[in-house]
Amino acid sequence: MRAAITGATGFIGTHLTRRLAAEGIATRVLSRRANTVAARGRAPGQELWPASVEVVRGDIHDRGALRALVSGCELVYHLAALTRAATEARLFSVNVGGTSAIVDAIGEAAPARPHLILMSSQAAVGPSPLAAPLDEHAPAKPISRYGRSKRAGERVAAAAARRGIPVTIIRPPSVYGPGERDILTYFRLVSRGVIPVMRREPRVSLVYVGNLVDALMAAAAPQAAPLEPRLLHVADDAMTMSELGQMVATALGRRARRLAVPLSVVAATGYLLEAWSQLAHRSPVLNRDRLRELRQPAWLLASHRLERLLGHTPRVGTAAAVAETARWYVVNGWL
Repeated sequence: MRAAITGATGFIGTHLTRRLAAEGIATRVLSRRANTVAARGRAPGQELWPASVEVVRGDIHDRGALRALVSGCELVYHLAALTRAATEARLFSVNVGGTSAIVDAIGEAAPARPHLILMSSQAAVGPSPLAAPLDEHAPAKPISRYGRSKRAGERVAAAAARRGIPVTIIRPPSVYGPGERDILTYFRLVSRGVIPVMRREPRVSLVYVGNLVDALMAAAAPQAAPLEPRLLHVADDAMTMSELGQMVATALGRRARRLAVPLSVVAATGYLLEAWSQLAHRSPVLNRDRLRELRQPAWLLASHRLERLLGHTPRVGTAAAVAETARWYVVNGWL
């Protein structure tokens, strides 16, 4: 089997590419950089992937590079996406336009019709208003620009089935693990003895990157290729951020206390950061979309279909996954 990957330089993509190569699967990635060029946070000269990985130079808008990427492949993982951008148009350009481009490339350059596996997001279905996990039958009600762009990308991928392309759409919640940067700030605060929480804490689903990669591998098994577009939720345990903080403190061997942060303070910070981002033409981590998400009662996913169809259950428990993430941060000097 030969697999192609977009988004291979990202957090999830790096883990997936290494796993595919370790399994002896011929792997080809789309990248603007050579394998030996360091990504942010890696030592100069450190390779992103094993030397056996073939690199096609280009980006998600380069039609020629996309055709070269998917040519002769039985499997295409489309992970390339933006999670933040200064404008909604920019999000749609990459998250929807990029998906359209990879579908077109498969149709033009891969007559064998490889299995397309699209990495979507919990943001595409939206929050859990009744604080109950949402399964794949729940109506999609995204509340953010990012969520709307990912939902639109799902529609593009699902429509590809009419062109004879097997399609699986994967929706994970927040993903964490070695090398992830967004949750790093939280680990750093806990390492300094503080567990920041809001007064009314929502319960959220999380997934460890190793368990997500396991699910991506299971979905790619030849016997798992669907005849119709297939949607799968992938999630581990659900918890509050204070429960996660206690796990992090235990893993680090630190004593940490909860610090309640009023939502009004978070909101004021978000508005200031968004105003600054408009001037600086950058996308802040905290903005009005993020504030809207924080106000929701829960963000929960049910992944029973994944277990029923593919026999997949999380291999690594949450406590062990948090401990492994903390250990990686410490060993690599991030904490």
